[in-house]
Amino acid sequence: MESKREPEMRFWMTLYGKNIDLAGIEDLLIDRRDKVINICEMKYSSDEYEIDKSYDGDLRNKIKRFRDLNNCRKSIQLTMITTYGVKKNKYSNIVGNQVVLDDLFC
Repeated sequence: MESKREPEMRFWMTLYGKNIDLAGIEDLLIDRRDKVINICEMKYSSDEYEIDKSYDGDLRNKIKRFRDLNNCRKSIQLTMITTYGVKKNKYSNIVGNQVVLDDLFC
């Protein structure tokens, strides 16, 4: 049986005349004037969202890949946009900012 290969999708953004490879940053990217880029991850959960060891590694790789591919010298902060926030554990310190559902509908 022949396996069908999914086409690779690449997302690009032009910022100040420079092409930026989003490299899997498919949720939201905020480039601020204070030289900080927020990489936003959006997750739905019926309770606090828990970051485990595997997802922590994925997030760290995503941030590194973004920085490397784009020669980014700005500060990068991970922002989690979730239903009820991120559960505090030994992996949650990667999160710089949180936005919860109530923040969006106040």
